[in-house]
Amino acid sequence: MGRVPEMVPGMTEMWNALLAEWKHCLDGMEQQILRLEVRHREREPLAELESRIRRVKRGAAFVGPPVLTRIAHAMETAFRAIREQRVEVRAELIDHLLAAAEALGGCLRYLEGGLREPVFLREEDGEPAIGPEAEAPWDRAVRQLEEYLERSLSLAREAAERKRAADSGAAGGAEQAACAAEPPP
Repeated sequence: MGRVPEMVPGMTEMWNALLAEWKHCLDGMEQQILRLEVRHREREPLAELESRIRRVKRGAAFVGPPVLTRIAHAMETAFRAIREQRVEVRAELIDHLLAAAEALGGCLRYLEGGLREPVFLREEDGEPAIGPEAEAPWDRAVRQLEEYLERSLSLAREAAERKRAADSGAAGGAEQAACAAEPPP
């Protein structure tokens, strides 16, 4: 198992337990996310994903690095929005969720190895990227998911407001027509 980060001295057993829990939560998550595209209306698969990501978020909020908490929070927000039918499940959302799951996996590999610096392979040449540039995939994945959710939820709110306005306009118009049709007393 990984070494305890310097920010949490003396908590090796707890740290190792959290790493094991997080790995268990991520095991098979990508396949479950892929299934969401066709099964997003079914309660059970979505509830399972929400439960897994909440467990990661709780532990990360307690001792994990902030990026882990941020990714888990963004994924939890997405799963909640899907459950509440506030966003449409499209390929783009699935892609962002998969990228976020991969980013979580990258964080765990980094933490489990006890590395001080995250290690990713650069897209352009497949060589290890070490140091500040290696954090970009995590930041990029979570930023893209957050931006997608913000856009989608904003569009959904605007559509709901237009519908409410149209409905109230139609109701007001019908009310006016009914009043006009009544003879005066």
